[in-house]
Amino acid sequence: MSSKIVAAYTNQELAYINQLIELYGTPYPDDIGGAGLWKQGYTGPDLVHYTYVETPDTNFYGGILMDPHIVNTFQLDVQMLPNDWKCCRTTCIAPCIPISIP
Repeated sequence: MSSKIVAAYTNQELAYINQLIELYGTPYPDDIGGAGLWKQGYTGPDLVHYTYVETPDTNFYGGILMDPHIVNTFQLDVQMLPNDWKCCRTTCIAPCIPISIP
C-alpha cells in the first residue's frame, strides 16, 4: 500500500474514534488498567459506562433525595381515551396490578 492510502486510512480511523468520544465520552480513570474494564493506555470512547451521570446529587427534587418513609402525592394527567379503546384499557399483561379507569 502506498503511504498516502495508509495516511488516509489512519486519519479516517482517528476521525471515527474522535466522533465516538464526542458521543460517549472517555472512560473514568478507574476503568482503565488494573482491575478496570479497559487495558492500560486505552484512549478510546467509553462504550460501557457512557450513561453514568457525574452529578448524582441532582434530581427532580431540588437536589434532595425523597424520603421513602414519607407518603408523596403525584398527579398524573390521564387522557380520556375513545370508547372503542375501552376493551384495551383494562387488559393486563402478567404480572401487573389491575387498575380501574373511569
